[in-house]
Amino acid sequence: MSLTRVSEFRTFYSVQTSADAVRLARGGEPWPTGLQKANIGPGFYAWENRADAERYHARLTEHGVTDLQIVSYRIVNDDLVRLKTLDMRDLSDDTINDWMTKHSHYGGDSPVPHDYQHVIRNTGMRVSEHYFASEVFHLFREA
Repeated sequence: MSLTRVSEFRTFYSVQTSADAVRLARGGEPWPTGLQKANIGPGFYAWENRADAERYHARLTEHGVTDLQIVSYRIVNDDLVRLKTLDMRDLSDDTINDWMTKHSHYGGDSPVPHDYQHVIRNTGMRVSEHYFASEVFHLFREA
């Protein structure tokens, strides 16, 4: 029997309501849709570290959102690197805006679906948000 070292995992942190935390713990179904909860598709939206999640939690709380908690999920690094990933952090603003207009709810109520399983994008908080498509959430475990 081999033991998996913690360093073989990557942990992501997400700010969720109590009901959504329970939904995720049960596998994620039904996945939310729409601008506020699934801007670039149904799935798991998370931060790279707990401090970023805490900042986002504080921002939502300042805007009156209640019943929030931070949940953490981990994925095996080998699985993470195999995901079809779009990293937007170094793309030009025009390229990002074109993609978001086409594939997110920022562009309207009917975005064109994309086939990325993992999208990394900078936010107004100057940190990176990670989107994981609902189809790959089974690769995650609660941390």
